[in-house]
Amino acid sequence: MDWNTWHDAYDTVGSPLARRLALVQERVRAALDDAPPGQLTAVSLCAGQGRDLIGVLAGHPRAAEVRARLVELDERNVRIARRAAAAAGLDGVEVVAGDAALTDHYAGLVPADLVLVCGVLGNLTDADVERTLDFCTRLCRTGGTVVWTRNRLRLPDLVPQVCRWLEERGFERLWVSDPALPLGVGAHRFRGRPRPLEPGERMFTFVGYDVLGREQDIGPGMFGWDVGLGVLGGEVGRPDLDRSDFSRPHLGWSDFSRPDLSRPDLSRPDLSRSDARRGG
Repeated sequence: MDWNTWHDAYDTVGSPLARRLALVQERVRAALDDAPPGQLTAVSLCAGQGRDLIGVLAGHPRAAEVRARLVELDERNVRIARRAAAAAGLDGVEVVAGDAALTDHYAGLVPADLVLVCGVLGNLTDADVERTLDFCTRLCRTGGTVVWTRNRLRLPDLVPQVCRWLEERGFERLWVSDPALPLGVGAHRFRGRPRPLEPGERMFTFVGYDVLGREQDIGPGMFGWDVGLGVLGGEVGRPDLDRSDFSRPHLGWSDFSRPDLSRPDLSRPDLSRSDARRGG
């Protein structure tokens, strides 16, 4: 799987990935709006090109108060995310090239006010999904928010179990997307006490939704939305699905991969309508 070109689907208006991005960004924006005054910290696992967080911070009044660390393995995506953060003047955003599963990358910034686990869970075995959610009790501070995604295409639908696993660990459900959508987006607030995050631990093994799909004998069409085909059994364009949140223009993030092109205006409010990442 080429995780760089995979992101191109975000720039297709109305595509499932663009729709998921809008939902994730709404939850990120709400978490920032609701956070207590003062400095805030955020971490993003498997951050891709950083669209979910950078896209919100670029137009958010609390951007200067946020210190964030985005961890991403694909160096092409890292370069794009760094350029996007720089173009938006987000000096507090650090983009790290490395394995997001390793706890060492988050030292000094956790427990955080905002933890993004977007595009991760759908690429893990169920056992690693639970293990990763358990680590959220070390990544997230008391009162902080975890924003997560998990596709509903691989059966059985794991979204209800994700909620149960989080809630068993002291998280309070704030919001979960409509089950009718082929994607799952959720936000949970941590009401427990964070445990220490030990260095040198691996939180998960990133398998890939494409590999997991083959192991479960799921046809490639089941994941059409993940690769940006914009089709899934007629879901896209259905009049009964609310499209009001996905009607604004999208930022051309592919521009950030070409240093010879001028940078898009990241201060535009419509920037936030263009994430998350991968099949999770």
